[in-house]
Amino acid sequence: MTIPFPRAEYENRIQNCQNWMKKEQFEAILAYSMGRWSMMAGRECGGNGIYYIGFNYPPYMMQIEGGRFTPYIHTQNIVFIPKTGDPSFLIPGNPEKLDEMKKQVWLDDIRLVSSKNSFIDHIIQLVQENGLNPAGKIGLGGKQTPIEILMNLQKRLPSTKFEGVTHKLSLLRQVKSENELQVLRKCFEINDHGLYAMIETCKPGYSEWEVHQAMEAAMFRNGANNVWTTVHSGPRSWARAGPDFTQRVLEEGDMVNNDYGNEYYGYHSDTNYAMIVGKARDHQNNLIRLTIKMQDAMISETRDGVTDTQIFAAAMRVAENSPYRKYVGSFFGHAYGCGGENLILGSHVLNKPKEQQLVVKENMFMCYEPNVYMPGVGGVNLEDGLIVTSNGCEVITHNSYEAKKALNLKSYA
Repeated sequence: MTIPFPRAEYENRIQNCQNWMKKEQFEAILAYSMGRWSMMAGRECGGNGIYYIGFNYPPYMMQIEGGRFTPYIHTQNIVFIPKTGDPSFLIPGNPEKLDEMKKQVWLDDIRLVSSKNSFIDHIIQLVQENGLNPAGKIGLGGKQTPIEILMNLQKRLPSTKFEGVTHKLSLLRQVKSENELQVLRKCFEINDHGLYAMIETCKPGYSEWEVHQAMEAAMFRNGANNVWTTVHSGPRSWARAGPDFTQRVLEEGDMVNNDYGNEYYGYHSDTNYAMIVGKARDHQNNLIRLTIKMQDAMISETRDGVTDTQIFAAAMRVAENSPYRKYVGSFFGHAYGCGGENLILGSHVLNKPKEQQLVVKENMFMCYEPNVYMPGVGGVNLEDGLIVTSNGCEVITHNSYEAKKALNLKSYA
């Protein structure tokens, strides 16, 4: 895979990071991305390597006859960003593949590592080569950065102060360029193909596995580099537990709640849809209506300058007036891009002091997913992707649209 953006865009990202480093007096930043075997493992999927270097290793994809698409792999890596000058890229790899790897990134300095200790050796060498102050400050950022890397660095650089910068690196990635938004639009367009495959196959007699396969095949056919899907039907729709899918056959009156997404040039989609198989049972349509109203409230509240607290509170005002309040979840969305980003719309934001609230900015990309889980009835999560604008937002997916359409709500157009 080639890098999706011009070199100048990556250089600008490095410069923005270095401008912040200068203010905070960092000698260097180690931007870590961990290896990951599956989207649902809940780990950062190469985000810093993708964002700063453009590195997106070709996915390992294979379909086993009678089984699901195998998970995909990202290789752990570190982007070494000095306070001035170009970064370096540290990654495990075969020397025979070095020329191939260089075609996937914009910089020349790729250093192949053979072990975690080899990571440390290269970092020490880069500190020396860049003339950095070993008694200065180095930032270490990236979700699930191995503790042994920090411990070994502290042994080898005892005078250096190490500081966690995972949250800040995430904030630096949140406002998207026009190029990034173009890739995300395509990524979520691919997701819509998964949505319509779900709607087509969620019928009595189909199994969760068959729905899963149809959705993933639809996303692959329309350009996805990697995909992931969960299918929870009937009792599994409100339990929110168990495997991604089973051989359970869908029945009339089942609620089906699916979480799914794809990766396109290192950027990710994340959407959720819930629907009823055949005729609805008691309360099911009401759960969907409540979720739609919460989603609409969040969308109406969104624009440049509002905070995470304001957006979450808008949904909760709807929930508080509902007889189903006790079944409402506590996590309603997040920022997204090349991996998850640290703006989380959860119940923890409600009591934040104003100065600690995170401000939503124009060209941020958000996923909103209010949800309701009522035992014995069903689980509903409606998740849409949207782009924040100066005076509102642009919803680029069709999940809430299709939910409103299914209930014949006039406001879906």
